[in-house]
Amino acid sequence: TWVGGIVPGPLDNARAAAGHNVTIDVNTTVINIQSVNTGRFIMGEGVTLTANVIAPASGNTTLLIPVSTSCTIIGNMNALTNANSLICEKTGTGVLNIFGIVSGGSSTNMRGLLISNTGTVNITGDVIAPTLAGVNNANAITINASSTLNILGNVYCSATPSVNSVSAAIISTVSVISVNITGTVRGGSQSAVVL
Repeated sequence: TWVGGIVPGPLDNARAAAGHNVTIDVNTTVINIQSVNTGRFIMGEGVTLTANVIAPASGNTTLLIPVSTSCTIIGNMNALTNANSLICEKTGTGVLNIFGIVSGGSSTNMRGLLISNTGTVNITGDVIAPTLAGVNNANAITINASSTLNILGNVYCSATPSVNSVSAAIISTVSVISVNITGTVRGGSQSAVVL
């Protein structure tokens, strides 16, 4: 139940307050979603979320995706500066479709998308790592499970290639994956893609 009893609509910024898990089980349109402290959003099976997904206000995860079928996000994954936080984690084995930009953060361990289970992620949009020197493990996408990643868009290590960033746009910790990119791939002082 939403505080005040009013479900957020297309002109609202939705926040999951501390201690609240908000399941998105119908197609939903809001300006953006963000977790506060221990609150988080959870995607349901087969739904479409039209919203920007903003990094949590503190070390946490804004959006969990445990689906075994499919779901869709229409919007950007926007990173802020909070260390040890995660915009979105795909924990299910289904298909995640993203129409928007996926970006890493500007603080250490501030990541965009974490793929922690098998399945497929399709992204139509750019994937961009942070631009700040000395920012470690702030990858736009981290792959921790055998999976397939398809990108129709550009993949950049940073908007400014000369910056000494120590994060990649895409990094994998597993050896059995499939990554297909249709677009420009550009590294800087760090590789854009590390597999």
